[in-house]
Amino acid sequence: MVRGKFKTIDGETVVTLPPEAATSLKAKDGEEVCLYETEDGGIRISRDDSEFARQVKAAEQVMREDRDILRALASK
Repeated sequence: MVRGKFKTIDGETVVTLPPEAATSLKAKDGEEVCLYETEDGGIRISRDDSEFARQVKAAEQVMREDRDILRALASK
């Protein structure tokens, strides 16, 4: 587990990460990242990846629209 901290800088809330987390993300100063809410209420951080974001959005839509079918398949 890696811990970060919330800080307010110039009226914006930012999250600071230790160097090993930034290295793991291959993050560069000023680069945008994507934040994804997980089913357990957490947040997943990844580098900006438009194709991945599109795929996640499509999967979330299928899960929302076909929830009953997916639940039935999972119980078999």
